[in-house]
Parts: sequence; structure tokens; C-alpha cells
Amino acid sequence: MEKFDGFKHHTYPGEQKANRVERRLPDDPDAADGLSTTRYDLNLSPEVYDKIENGDYTFATEYLCDVLADVDEEVLIDIFKKELGRSGGDIDTINFISLNDIDPNYSEDALGTHNTIDNVLKINIPVIASLLEGGADDSDVKLEILMTLIHEETHAVSHSTCIETVSKQIQESGEVVLRSTRSGYVKSSESYIPTIDGGWVTLDAQQTHVRINEGVTELIAQRVLHQYNKKAPLRDTTKEQRDAFEQTLLRYNGSAYARDVYTVKCYIALIAAATGVPRDVVENGVIRSYLRGSDLVSDDMLSLMDEFLGEDMGLFLQTMSENNDSTIDFENALLQADLKIPDVLLEKLRSELLGTLSDPIPKSSEDKTT
Repeated sequence: MEKFDGFKHHTYPGEQKANRVERRLPDDPDAADGLSTTRYDLNLSPEVYDKIENGDYTFATEYLCDVLADVDEEVLIDIFKKELGRSGGDIDTINFISLNDIDPNYSEDALGTHNTIDNVLKINIPVIASLLEGGADDSDVKLEILMTLIHEETHAVSHSTCIETVSKQIQESGEVVLRSTRSGYVKSSESYIPTIDGGWVTLDAQQTHVRINEGVTELIAQRVLHQYNKKAPLRDTTKEQRDAFEQTLLRYNGSAYARDVYTVKCYIALIAAATGVPRDVVENGVIRSYLRGSDLVSDDMLSLMDEFLGEDMGLFLQTMSENNDSTIDFENALLQADLKIPDVLLEKLRSELLGTLSDPIPKSSEDKTT
């Protein structure tokens, strides 16, 4: 079995630091360093390529550079180090991606992405251009970029590792590599064929714990944003604007991850109700496991939940933690479980999420959203 050392791992007490070096996979040989419109994504549509060639994204690129230049990197790193340190991680090995190493992206739908394998954080230039052209408030765009940066940095800081990599020789297709990886709570497995230019062609890929992972990532990111806004707020944003932005993130239609955060909070409330442990303690434990690379539901937890709450309760928790779809499946299973979150607490969670909005969270499995 080939040992994969393509991650910059966190180290913890009892672990060794040998072979824990960062190695980025081969990139475009013509790529320029830093943010530059000469650094293209692969497989761009002709329309996007033409806009890049014509300089249509120059203003959006300069806008992003200005926002990143306004971010106090040392303050942000310090906040992440404290989060990691509280979880028992070695802050000297923190995988914080320097703002100077952020790449522009022209082909993804999301504003920000972090690729665990090559450890690259990208911000989408066309999305920024769309926000600016759509008349979005300047402070909201800046805060959205900052929050996206923090969310993706949280993915980077989370404990990432390659569980195993196995190569198999296939006569016609060449060498097929099978790899299992872990980032935060997400467990991924994929098979691919390496190409002669240093890239790869994916044959199959599967993931579990995706939505729970996004929920915990956003939960941490919101904490980090709140601390950053107090210590080094962006220029041209007022306290009122920053507070309003933070409140919007808590509502189920105010963020792409709000429903995932709600799922995590329901999950935490279920564990707290079952064990008698305060919710804030359980929440910190969930974050600690995310940053340390532990399972959301350990074997010991499964045994305890089955022992105290009846057979198959542990399996229910494990199954729901692996749910990759909407929160609806979680809520439906929760209603059918032996242990239910008290109605008063569930309504409190809903009110926290909904704020002053009147639209209810759909309860029917026929009304799914992703």
C-alpha cells in the first residue's frame, strides 16, 4: 500500500510529525502566481473565456484583491489557532492558506471552494462580477467575500488525511488508483487514472457526511466571523451592517448552509437530551471532533446510546450523521425515533433559525430541498 503524504496534517499528542509536509499536485505550467486573469480554469465555456480575454472580469478581480488586502491575516490566523488549540490541535501545523496563495476561479458555481487533495482555495470571479452588476450593497458583497474566505479556510484548517491509497495495474486502462480520504467529517473514496501531465481522470467518487460537515464548517465559520468583526472589521462596513449580515446567516434562506447548521443544532440537541450534557458542551465536542478528525458518532457513543435509549438508537444517529441530502430526512427520522427533542426546544431552534421570517421549514418528505 502506497503511503500518501499530499496533505499538511495537524498533529496531536502521541502522533509523529514525520512525513507531514505539504505537497501541491502539479498545476498548469503556464499559471501565474497570485490573482491574475491569465490563470484559467480547465474546460471553460467559450463565453467565459471570451469575457476573460476581453477584460470583462478585471474590475471584479481588482475588487477581490482590494477586499483581501483589507483582511488582517494575522488576526484571522490567530482566531483559527485559538479554535484549533482549544480542540487539542498543534497550532504550529495549522493549515491556514495564505491570502497571497488564493487562486481565482472561473468555472465553479460557488463563490468559494477548497480542494482537499491539492490544498487550493479559490474564489469565483464571475460570481463576484454578478453580485456587483446585480446591484448588491457594497458592504454585503465585501462581507460575503470575507465569510466565504472564512468558510473555506475552516475546511482547510479541519483535520484532513488520506486513509489509504492503493494502486492497481489494469492492462487496457493503465494504472488505476483507489484512494480514501477524510476532511473534517467528510469521508470520500474515489478511483482515478493518473495522466501523463500530472493530472487525473476520475472513474468513480463517493462521499458521506457531506451536509453535516458543511453545517459544522459553517457553525465554526460564523463563530470566527463574529470574532473577526469585533477585532479587525473591514473598512467601509458599519457595525450595524456587520451585525445585520451575521443575523442573516442564521436564517434558513439567508445562507446556502443555514439548513445544514440547523441540522447540526438538532443533532446536538438530540445528543444533549439523551445524555443530559449541556448543549454548549456537546457543540464544542462536535467542533473538537471536526478539528481533530474523530468520528461524529464513535463506536463508544453507538454502544452507549443503544444501552440507554434502546436497540438501534445508535444506528439511527450514525445513519442520520451520514445523510447527504436535505434536513427533511433528518427531521422525519427524528420524529420516528425512540427519543424526540422536546417540542419547546425544537420550536426554539426553529425560531433561532427563522428569525422574523414567516415561511415555515417544510416538514413533509415530499417537499425536499437540497
